[in-house]
Amino acid sequence: MAANLLDRRSTSIEYRKMKLAVANCLTVNNAISLATIFNFAPAAIDQLESSKAPGLMFLRVLEQYKILTESKVDELEDALVAISQDMAVRHVDKYKKDVLGDQLERNESESSLASEDSGIAASSSVGQQMLSLSMEDADAATVEAFCNKCNQIITWRDAASEHSSHKDEIIAGENLRAEVSKRKTAIRSDLEALALKLQQSQEAVSSMSDGQTAQMMEEVTNLAEEFTLKVEQRKKELVDELLRYQQEKDVDVETYKASVQEMVDMCNDLKDELSGRNAEGDAEGRVGDTVSKLIHLNDVRRKLNCKREGINTTLKNLQGNRCRVFLRPTANDGHFAELMESTLAGMVWILTDQLVMIFDERRTTGLVVLKCFEGQDADEELWTKVIEVNHLEGKVAVSGIEYYRGPHPHVLLAVGKTVFMLQLSYDGHHFDGVSETKSYELKFSPETFVTAIGAHEQGSRHKDTFIVSINTSTNVFQYNNACELDREIESSAFVSSVMSISCVDDTVAIVDNLSKKVVLLGCDSGVTSLISTLTCPARDVVMLPWVVLWTGALWLVLWVPEKEDQALRWCVSSHNEDGSKVQSYEGGFSRMNFPVTITRYIYGIMLGFSDSSIHKFEQG
Repeated sequence: MAANLLDRRSTSIEYRKMKLAVANCLTVNNAISLATIFNFAPAAIDQLESSKAPGLMFLRVLEQYKILTESKVDELEDALVAISQDMAVRHVDKYKKDVLGDQLERNESESSLASEDSGIAASSSVGQQMLSLSMEDADAATVEAFCNKCNQIITWRDAASEHSSHKDEIIAGENLRAEVSKRKTAIRSDLEALALKLQQSQEAVSSMSDGQTAQMMEEVTNLAEEFTLKVEQRKKELVDELLRYQQEKDVDVETYKASVQEMVDMCNDLKDELSGRNAEGDAEGRVGDTVSKLIHLNDVRRKLNCKREGINTTLKNLQGNRCRVFLRPTANDGHFAELMESTLAGMVWILTDQLVMIFDERRTTGLVVLKCFEGQDADEELWTKVIEVNHLEGKVAVSGIEYYRGPHPHVLLAVGKTVFMLQLSYDGHHFDGVSETKSYELKFSPETFVTAIGAHEQGSRHKDTFIVSINTSTNVFQYNNACELDREIESSAFVSSVMSISCVDDTVAIVDNLSKKVVLLGCDSGVTSLISTLTCPARDVVMLPWVVLWTGALWLVLWVPEKEDQALRWCVSSHNEDGSKVQSYEGGFSRMNFPVTITRYIYGIMLGFSDSSIHKFEQG
């Protein structure tokens, strides 16, 4: 007993010496680093900073929490190693070897002697208990703290090195156990919520398999029947409209025939009267009757001429209406489709193998639709662009060549009084869509709308101006890229109608449909003069000019039959810049699929029909 008391007293003295030696080695920064490792509260760290003996104060705190005792100095030594305080480490190591090492050897020796003297062997339960304690100690040495910022388990050595900047996020001691419990609770709650969701999903799947499949099938069937009904209804409306147009046409034709027959009968009566008059009658009376007949005949002739012009206008409108009722399927909703009334308004060849076709669908959807196709036969659709428009009068006017506003190509078109410039985007291989759409409203009267539009070229180069024609004038108007009027070309003295226009340099080509000709006008220095008149090369049949286009090297003119009862033939003539003829091309078509527009392409000429089919031929 006396020996044990002497050992404890000796140990206490050595322990105090070791503490003082270690405290003297520690600076304020050392003490703060050690306090961070042991997860001191911010208030305790502040006290260390202001203390005159921070090292001694730090060790007293460790003693207060039983982290440092006479027989427990390993944690202090590990922390001193972590901050590289070698001198303090040597003091602690010396204390362990000189004091704790001898004491441990004596305790083991006394324990062995006592076991031998008493003859009591260590039981297996005691061995298991010691093994369990040693494993707990090993775990405690490994799991000493947790870095909340890094979400990682660390040791005190890690806290002093890699995680030294995370001191406010390091959890240890009782706080660590509380944090572990908190996280377990959170994980348990998440698992319970997930299990609830899985259960709800299973119930939903079960209910769907039980009753919703039949309901969905019924809904799909109803939608299909509704769609079929709408298609049939629209089909009936279109057929009725075609029949109505045909009946109106038949009535106009019969009226025209009756008027002509009336004129013929009157002429025959007058002829009979003049040839068979009685020489014995009153000459003055006969002359008076003859004059009256002539006056009446002139009145009838004027009426017939007016009626004939009205009939011709009606026939032209009917020809246009046939194009309007062309039907094409457009994707609408999954496997369903809607039949659209669509008119091919124009087309533009924009690259070696890309064609943009413009469709007028204002009647059914209020839209103008642009579709880009690729391939030598333009059979692969690349992209679609739609334009919402409010003007339903007149036609959709399209420039047959691309318009350049700066370095970028545009599709140029007009609806009503609004001009649309659609800039094409290029991805390095082809034009993949429309990157920008600008619209401008021209300053005309409310009843005015654009009837034709064309990009302006200078030789084979592009200019940033364009020309338009309108329904209330036979003059042509030139605009700049901001849709500001540059000049008005006085063409009314040379044409009686304007159906299509194109221009190069100071030369403007105008399709005069009523006069059955195409005129080339020079408009240099504000003076308009006639350069040449282009006529149809076909001599055996009367044909009307329909579209004119400058390709960059030649003029192209599309000719169509004047009357429906003529042979269904089309003709395309090419001319030099001065109007001299180069070559002509001919072909046939059906009554429901007739030529609409032309455009150039890299190898020659492309002709577009009302069913969106195309015919290409190379220039000879």
